[in-house]
Order: sequence, then structure tokens, then C-alpha cells
Amino acid sequence: MHWLAYASWPVALVHGLGTGTDARVAWMQVVTVACVGSVVAAIVWRVVTTRATPDNPDPMLHFMTNTADDGRPDASGTAGDWFGLRFHGFAVSHVDALSHLSWRRQMYNGVSVDTVTARGGAAVHSVETMARGVVTRGVLLDVARVKGIDWIAPGDGLDPQDLEECEREHGVTVRPGDVLVFRTGRDVKTREQGAHHPMDEGNAGLYSTCVPWLR
Repeated sequence: MHWLAYASWPVALVHGLGTGTDARVAWMQVVTVACVGSVVAAIVWRVVTTRATPDNPDPMLHFMTNTADDGRPDASGTAGDWFGLRFHGFAVSHVDALSHLSWRRQMYNGVSVDTVTARGGAAVHSVETMARGVVTRGVLLDVARVKGIDWIAPGDGLDPQDLEECEREHGVTVRPGDVLVFRTGRDVKTREQGAHHPMDEGNAGLYSTCVPWLR
């Protein structure tokens, strides 16, 4: 709902009570309390579900672009909305293209960062190479469970020995071409201790020694 709709409720309520309606009638008092309670609950829900948190500093945006009231009284109307979502971060599952990271103004294979522009996006190493999707076998390694803990502490790393231990415990072998997913228990930690700031406290992840292992 548009914030203007919330703001209109008090005006409508006062107007209704001041145009001959007897506010002393029991049913009118019940309706008034119910309406006010509903609006307050809606506002609280809207604020709570869209607020920024340390691990989600850029929550999804939602705006109404137009409503049916925009149409002519004697014609059909339409309602439309707009959603905005910042993919990069720790709150939205996504795939980083090779153009996402650079070192000393160079990306993968020495490609200059100048090939990525605000107007045209990535001219090289774009995620569009995956436009037709990726279909392959997925392998889940539950590292936290194998280690017998609820979660891997932020900032702690996993090495090839950790991944191989998970393979043995799960009875699976990671093969070339597989999509590897490893569970650290981050969501459990968030539920029990609240959100943390990944950029300040770090996240559990793989050490660079795992790169050759991932082949």
C-alpha cells in the first residue's frame, strides 16, 4: 500500500465521525477501534518487514506507479507497481559474474575494469553468458553438522580437509562440473543471536587453498 493510504485513514475517520454519525453507538465504537487497530498493525508490519538490517542494508523497494483511481470514471482503470532489488550483498541468492571483482584495475585474464561502465554494464565477463541457465548436479556439504556445531564462526575459514571430511561423512564425491553448496549455519546464528555486519565481522567461508581443490 502507498504511504498516502495510511495517512488518509485518520482524515477519513474524523470526517466520518463528524458528519452526523453518532459516535456513542456501541457498534460505531467497535468499528472505529477495529479500523484504527488495523491501520496501526499495517504500519508496524510495513516498517518491520522492510527495515534495513546489518546483513540486509538494502531491503527490497516497492512503489505503486499508478492505481485504478487514475483512470476515468467512465472507463477501465489499471493498477501497477515497481520493485527494486539490489542483488549484490548477503541477503539475496545470486551469481557473481567474472566482471564483479577486480584487482589493481584488472579483472579475470587481465581484462581492464574500463570495460564495465555505468551505462552499458559489463562488455566482457558478463553474467549474460549464463542467460540460458545452468543445469547440472548440485552437491550440498553440511560443514557445520559434520563438525558437530550449530554454525561456523564469522571469519573462520574452511580448508580442503574440511570439504573432504564432509564428502566422507555424506558419502558423496564432488566432481568437475558440479555446483557446490556448503552450509555454515549462518541462518541459525542469525536467528539465535541476531544479524551481524558481514563487512565488519566477516563471514565463514573457504580458504584460498580450496581453489585447486574445486578444480
